[in-house]
Amino acid sequence: MNQKFVPLGKRSKREQREYHAARRSGWGGIDPATKKLPNARAYDRKKSGKRYEYESHPDFFIPRFSSERLPASGLSPRAAQIHAADLKSASSR
Repeated sequence: MNQKFVPLGKRSKREQREYHAARRSGWGGIDPATKKLPNARAYDRKKSGKRYEYESHPDFFIPRFSSERLPASGLSPRAAQIHAADLKSASSR
């Protein structure tokens, strides 16, 4: 036997809830939380502390530059290579 169509507004609250629950679904593996990238120009304490290694002593700290070579400030990698080559040729003269 065919069921008659009953508009959603005329159905009971329980039937309305069942109807809407059946239509509702999850996010399908997508995280709905908004993501925000950190500002690259802002000061970051965690990042700035990586330039130095500290030897701890009970009374004081001895700062020591890390073993990583830092690039010349403001120069691209290629410009830094050219600058290093110029310094090497100047010292050999």
